[in-house]
Amino acid sequence: MSKIYLYHEYKTPEKYQAHLKSGGKSHDNMVVAGVLFTMDEYDQAGRTITYGNLKKKKMLTITTADRYGAGGFADAEVEMDELIAWRNDICYIE
Repeated sequence: MSKIYLYHEYKTPEKYQAHLKSGGKSHDNMVVAGVLFTMDEYDQAGRTITYGNLKKKKMLTITTADRYGAGGFADAEVEMDELIAWRNDICYIE
Protein backbone atom coordinates (compact mmCIF):
# COMPACT_ATOMS: atom_id res chain seq x y z
CA MET A 1 0.00 0.00 0.00
CA SER A 2 1.41 3.41 -0.93
CA LYS A 3 1.44 6.35 1.43
CA ILE A 4 -0.21 9.65 0.61
CA TYR A 5 1.27 12.80 2.10
CA LEU A 6 -0.51 16.14 2.01
CA TYR A 7 1.64 19.25 2.15
CA HIS A 8 0.92 22.94 2.08
CA GLU A 9 2.15 24.26 -1.25
CA TYR A 10 3.29 27.75 -2.22
CA LYS A 11 4.32 28.70 -5.76
CA THR A 12 7.15 31.03 -4.66
CA PRO A 13 9.01 32.05 -1.48
CA GLU A 14 7.19 35.39 -1.77
CA LYS A 15 3.81 33.62 -1.65
CA TYR A 16 4.87 31.76 1.49
CA GLN A 17 6.10 35.03 3.00
CA ALA A 18 2.71 36.62 2.24
CA HIS A 19 1.01 33.64 3.95
CA LEU A 20 3.08 34.19 7.09
CA LYS A 21 2.60 37.96 7.14
CA SER A 22 -1.18 37.56 6.84
CA GLY A 23 -1.30 35.57 10.07
CA GLY A 24 -0.49 32.13 8.69
CA LYS A 25 1.51 29.51 10.56
CA SER A 26 4.80 27.84 9.72
CA HIS A 27 4.74 24.15 8.82
CA ASP A 28 7.00 21.18 9.59
CA ASN A 29 7.00 20.19 5.92
CA MET A 30 5.86 22.12 2.86
CA VAL A 31 6.42 22.63 -0.84
CA VAL A 32 7.76 26.01 -1.98
CA ALA A 33 8.60 26.66 -5.65
CA GLY A 34 8.27 22.92 -6.36
CA VAL A 35 10.76 21.88 -3.63
CA LEU A 36 9.62 19.78 -0.66
CA PHE A 37 11.19 21.24 2.49
CA THR A 38 11.60 19.68 5.95
CA MET A 39 12.06 21.92 9.01
CA ASP A 40 15.49 21.22 10.43
CA GLU A 41 16.17 24.02 12.91
CA TYR A 42 14.47 26.78 14.88
CA ASP A 43 15.82 29.02 17.57
CA GLN A 44 14.18 29.44 20.96
CA ALA A 45 14.41 33.23 20.69
CA GLY A 46 11.81 33.20 17.91
CA ARG A 47 13.96 34.74 15.19
CA THR A 48 14.88 32.00 12.70
CA ILE A 49 13.44 28.80 11.23
CA THR A 50 15.35 26.84 8.60
CA TYR A 51 14.23 24.09 6.23
CA GLY A 52 16.22 21.86 3.92
CA ASN A 53 15.98 19.49 0.97
CA LEU A 54 19.06 17.29 0.55
CA LYS A 55 18.11 15.89 -2.85
CA LYS A 56 17.72 19.31 -4.51
CA LYS A 57 20.38 20.96 -2.28
CA LYS A 58 18.07 23.84 -1.33
CA MET A 59 17.35 25.59 1.95
CA LEU A 60 14.59 27.95 3.04
CA THR A 61 15.05 30.44 5.87
CA ILE A 62 12.40 32.44 7.72
CA THR A 63 13.64 35.35 9.81
CA THR A 64 11.51 37.55 12.07
CA ALA A 65 12.05 39.82 15.07
CA ASP A 66 10.03 37.58 17.41
CA ARG A 67 7.52 35.04 16.14
CA TYR A 68 6.37 34.44 19.73
CA GLY A 69 5.48 38.11 20.25
CA ALA A 70 2.20 39.89 19.51
CA GLY A 71 3.14 40.47 15.85
CA GLY A 72 3.93 36.81 15.17
CA PHE A 73 5.23 36.51 11.61
CA ALA A 74 4.08 40.01 10.57
CA ASP A 75 7.66 41.05 9.73
CA ALA A 76 8.76 37.66 8.32
CA GLU A 77 11.31 37.49 5.52
CA VAL A 78 11.59 34.26 3.53
CA GLU A 79 14.67 33.39 1.46
CA MET A 80 15.50 30.31 -0.62
CA ASP A 81 19.20 29.55 -1.18
CA GLU A 82 21.61 26.73 -1.93
CA LEU A 83 21.88 24.24 0.94
CA ILE A 84 25.17 24.80 2.76
CA ALA A 85 24.64 22.64 5.88
CA TRP A 86 22.27 19.93 7.06
CA ARG A 87 21.61 17.75 10.05
CA ASN A 88 22.41 14.05 10.14
CA ASP A 89 20.04 13.40 13.04
CA ILE A 90 16.76 14.05 11.19
CA CYS A 91 15.07 12.45 8.20
CA TYR A 92 14.55 14.89 5.34
CA ILE A 93 11.43 14.01 3.36
CA GLU A 94 12.27 14.05 -0.32
